Amino acid sequence: MESINTRLLSDLQRHFADDLPSSLRVALCTRKYQHLLLNQHTIVSITDKAGNFTYVNDKFCEINGYTHEELIGHNLRLLKSGLHPAEFYQDIWNAISAGKVWQGEICNRRRDGSLYWVASTITPFLDDEGMSYQYVSMHTDISHMKAIEVALKESEERHRLALVSAKLGAWDWNIQAGKMVFNERWAEIRGYSLDEIEPDVDFWKTGIHPEDMPEVNKLLEKHLAGGSQFFQAEYRAYTRSGAWVWILNCGAVTGRDTKDAPLRMTGTEMDITDRKQIEIRQAESIKELSNFKTALDQHAIVVTTDAHGTITHANDKFCEISKYTREELIGMDHSIINSGYHPKTFFEDLWKTISSGRVWKGEIKNRAKDGTFYWVRSTIVPIINQRGKTVQYIAIRADITDRKLAEQLLIITRDEANRANAAKSQFLSNMSHELRTPMNSILGFAQLMAHENTLSVEHRDFVQEIIKAGDHLLKLINEVLDLAKIESGHIELSLESVEVCPVVDECLSLVSSFADKRKIHMSHGGLENVTVRADRTRLRQVLLNLLSNAIKYNREGGSVKLKIQPAENNLRILVTDTGLGISETRLKELFQPFNRLDAENSGIEGTGIGLTITRRIVEMMGGKVDVESEIGIGSTFWIELPRETGGNSLHQQNRHADISMLQMTAAPDVVQHTLLYIEDNPSNIKLVSHFFGQRKNIRLLTARTPELGIEMAKTRNPDLILLDINMPGMDGYEVLNVLKADDRLHATPVVAVTANAMANDIARGRAAGFADYLTKPLDMFKFHAAVDSLLESKKS
Repeated sequence: MESINTRLLSDLQRHFADDLPSSLRVALCTRKYQHLLLNQHTIVSITDKAGNFTYVNDKFCEINGYTHEELIGHNLRLLKSGLHPAEFYQDIWNAISAGKVWQGEICNRRRDGSLYWVASTITPFLDDEGMSYQYVSMHTDISHMKAIEVALKESEERHRLALVSAKLGAWDWNIQAGKMVFNERWAEIRGYSLDEIEPDVDFWKTGIHPEDMPEVNKLLEKHLAGGSQFFQAEYRAYTRSGAWVWILNCGAVTGRDTKDAPLRMTGTEMDITDRKQIEIRQAESIKELSNFKTALDQHAIVVTTDAHGTITHANDKFCEISKYTREELIGMDHSIINSGYHPKTFFEDLWKTISSGRVWKGEIKNRAKDGTFYWVRSTIVPIINQRGKTVQYIAIRADITDRKLAEQLLIITRDEANRANAAKSQFLSNMSHELRTPMNSILGFAQLMAHENTLSVEHRDFVQEIIKAGDHLLKLINEVLDLAKIESGHIELSLESVEVCPVVDECLSLVSSFADKRKIHMSHGGLENVTVRADRTRLRQVLLNLLSNAIKYNREGGSVKLKIQPAENNLRILVTDTGLGISETRLKELFQPFNRLDAENSGIEGTGIGLTITRRIVEMMGGKVDVESEIGIGSTFWIELPRETGGNSLHQQNRHADISMLQMTAAPDVVQHTLLYIEDNPSNIKLVSHFFGQRKNIRLLTARTPELGIEMAKTRNPDLILLDINMPGMDGYEVLNVLKADDRLHATPVVAVTANAMANDIARGRAAGFADYLTKPLDMFKFHAAVDSLLESKKS
């Protein structure tokens, strides 16, 4: 239509220019210029009702890169970009085919394949019947606007992605309306979904912790008033679950009115809970370290030095103990307090340790400014930087001057106690020797007299009284010495598996005659295959003491029962008597030394220390002792010892005495052995001579001086030598060394026969090389058994 009009105007102007009225010429000219201006500004195209181009102006060709000839007669599908869906074009066609004007934005494709955007208005032209016969389209190039829009969308997307990747919540506040818009992350931080968030400023403010709200308001009001370039605040915000998170909120006013009143403000939020918790822990740690330092300064002496040992810090405690001011110490090294007590190597070792990066611990004696000395227990820690280089040393010290003085006093006291114990031990050893020497004669000759058939019955009774009194006196001596050894810690135990039954049988055998005299019935049960961990000799001593007491303090015709009772991992051995019993109020006095609970007035012999020794020996063996008693009924004393899982009967060890006695009584009349007895005491020589007087198979030689004894040993070559320890000139150990050095006597057994009966004496004797160690007073039968055993061993 427009092309026809254009051609018509041109023809009229060319052919009828002179004949047209002036008004028409003006109108035609105006229309022509309007058409030219439209072509210069607007992109115009006309299609028929099938969508084929019938007209395109230069702007249309210019924007899509096609010529007029390439477009006229072709369908507008030639320009489809493929960006719009089919429904988009269908909607356009439905509108214009119905005679409606369509307006919108279309993306087309140029000849070179590039895209461009136009804002289009498509107007249908209708015939007289109202049917569309062509479509006129006017377009405006909006490609640059679309590019800006795309760039803006990309920028917004990048911004959104940046917020998402940074886990930032975003907010936009319309201050005048009181409305706030939030993004999903903002809601997520608080545990909400975005559609659950109220889009107003009150929702934000009510979620802030009440304790933090005053500070937030203060910072916000300052920024809104223009007092700060940015708003930034850290606060706690409640979450949907009722917990709270730490928020870092940063924002700024982005719009103000003409009166500088804020209109809009935007910002971001970040969840900084983890960081704040770390900061809180760090603050707590710093506070804790500060408190620790304060406490340390109150308690310890603290000093720091640089890598060269120069003092850089000294706390009050250091100044107080060294009596130097802090100003006098800073810049000095520790030679300022060197006491001169320690050798140079002490400090060389110290420095070698800490300079190698290791901690040094030790005690140092220092000198204060006033010349007094003090001791410190010191720990020196090297501080090493990331490059592994020592940058300073920290020394923490404690004043131990009082402790060192106490230690010195303790050493003095200990030395005095050791000297006292040594004197006590020497006294006990001397007393033991001095008491046992006469007891040897008393009991020895009494034993010989008891076997004399020429004695009258009355004299035989006298001898038995001597033996009885001597045994009692020996027992008293042994108990007193035992108690002294226990109290001084000199008693020695050999703990091993001990079968109880053989030990009990042995003890019952030893006290049976005593029980028979008082018509007391003794019994035991349940002891078979029961084993404890104990010292066999001491266990025998303990049981003998309990059985002797049970008989001694029993009534005539009473009974003593011995039985076993399990006690967890221990074994309890009970000795029950039918005596008078002990009142509960006096039971605690039982185990006190020399306390016999008034029994000393009863005529019953005793020292009152047997139970004391019993308790202490049992406790040393890892057990315990106790008693239960009832007046008029009797008493039960019990000992408890660790139980052993396997038994090892030791009663066979004591059978050699019986065997030896048989050998002695069955000895032939022919001399088979020569014995030499070296002893300075005439009574002892006389006693031993009488011991062997009835032995025709033994010749006894005697020597009263060590020198004579050595000479006789070398010339007579005896089978066995009996040797006293305490002799004038040379003691028994010196004589033993001389004898062992002689090749002819090296294998000859030498037996110590001595009154030195202390445990350390016996241990020394056995270690020196004596074949046996026999203590005075001698038991005739055991003495013969020991001699026979050694002679038999040498013979075999």
